[in-house]
This record gives sequence, structure tokens and C-alpha cells, in this order.
Amino acid sequence: MTFGIWEGHGFWSESNDKELSRISRLEMPDRNYFLLTGDSLSIGELRYPGSGEWRNPDLVWPDDHAWFIGTDVDFWSLYVGGSLKMIQEIESQFGGSCRRVNFSDKLVVEN
Repeated sequence: MTFGIWEGHGFWSESNDKELSRISRLEMPDRNYFLLTGDSLSIGELRYPGSGEWRNPDLVWPDDHAWFIGTDVDFWSLYVGGSLKMIQEIESQFGGSCRRVNFSDKLVVEN
């Protein structure tokens, strides 16, 4: 699996600059991410540098790219992309808290 963690979460420091510069990155128009890999249990091992506090990834996808999960630090939404069967299963489990969107839809801003 690949985990993307937004570089704006405050990881950069003089003490870890050399180590972080060796990590692969995904550069997007408004966000850049550190890319880490591991198995599905690795998600529970992600930590902020210098602390034991868990850090959820902002992006997650498996090696076969069968699905994608993304969230953003500025929004209270979790986006999931996958097969129709997978999306229907999520909807059946989470009902009214789900809303289908299209690739071209803008993020919903909550007040």
C-alpha cells in the first residue's frame, strides 16, 4: 500500500531535513505529499516525528490501484474511489452519511 502524508503537517526541521529529503514525494497543484509504503497494518504505525502521536495518512491506495482514499486537512470529508460494487457496499454500510460525487465536483465547504 502507499500512504501519502501532506508535507504541511509540520514534519520539516533542521534535525530531520536530510532524512525527509530521501522520501519520495507526490507533488500536486496545491498540496505536496510524502509517500510511504507498507502493508495494511502499517497505517496504525504512522507517527509524527519526535512524538508517539498517531498521524492518519491523507491519501491511501493499494499496489494494484483498485481503490483510493483521500482526505484534506481543510475539509471534514473522506473521499473513496473504487469499483461500483465497492461503492455500493460502502453506501449500504454507512447510508445517509455517504454522498456520491463525480470527479469534476468541487469539495463541499462546511460552515
